Amino acid sequence: MVRLRPPSDSEWFLELLAAPPQYHHGAPDKKLERVHTKVGDFAICSFGYLALAEWQPLATQHGVYIARPEMMALSNLLHHPVIGDVRIGGTEYKRANKDLGRVLALAHLTIARDRKDGTDELAEWPQRMWQALQAKFGDQAKPLAQRAGTGISALLSSPSDLQQALRIANLGLLTSMDVGMDAIRATGRRFQAEVLEPLAAI
Repeated sequence: MVRLRPPSDSEWFLELLAAPPQYHHGAPDKKLERVHTKVGDFAICSFGYLALAEWQPLATQHGVYIARPEMMALSNLLHHPVIGDVRIGGTEYKRANKDLGRVLALAHLTIARDRKDGTDELAEWPQRMWQALQAKFGDQAKPLAQRAGTGISALLSSPSDLQQALRIANLGLLTSMDVGMDAIRATGRRFQAEVLEPLAAI
């Protein structure tokens, strides 16, 4: 994989991902593209549902466009319709738990911002998700919308997987909040009721 590390002892790095090719139902979700360089061959990975990150991105003050939180959430939801056994390299963490936990973290942060700013951004998620699915996946939009919530349902039904997902989220997106189990369960139930159920019903 192509990873760019800063010229220091910092632990962070940038990993390059390719924009996914046009979606074809039944095609492998993960694709690798070979890159030839003078120091050897590398691979740039693309994930089919990451095409959602391209839909109406948000501009920042730095002139860089970023993916909408609800698009990153939807991409992770579609990538993990079930909780698989694939682990993150060298750890006990399931990749599905990390990604589905990230969905709950994004929802939790959005709810917190709505409370702080007096907005109702979460209520806009289902319609935006539906518009993005139509734009990126055409006639597959409806079945994708209908199955988007299966991974979260599985996560909320498994105490051990939810505990692991929360632990990873508290090390990442929620690191400054130290969210507890009751709070993340409440977020999950609200996310199901206000985002996933309306999306499936569109």
